Amino acid sequence: GFETAGLIGSKTKWARFRSQLQKMGHSLDKINCISCPIGSPEPGKEPQAIAVGIAHRLLQMRRLTESAKDVLNMERGNDGKSAGN
Repeated sequence: GFETAGLIGSKTKWARFRSQLQKMGHSLDKINCISCPIGSPEPGKEPQAIAVGIAHRLLQMRRLTESAKDVLNMERGNDGKSAGN
């Protein structure tokens, strides 16, 4: 299994691919873990720009994950630090 995946492609291509995955019997939960087009579109369509867009998106996802963990720790009364720190 996988937590997330990304594909380089257009929205039209993704719609076709998504439909094919559904016809093959893949669950919507797993299909929804796929990002297409991958990355942030702002940098452009050149290979280097796509790489920058992907890196940007991965950093955003990492930041969101860390923020969610911080919120859960605060709700549990655990600041993530060991006693005495």
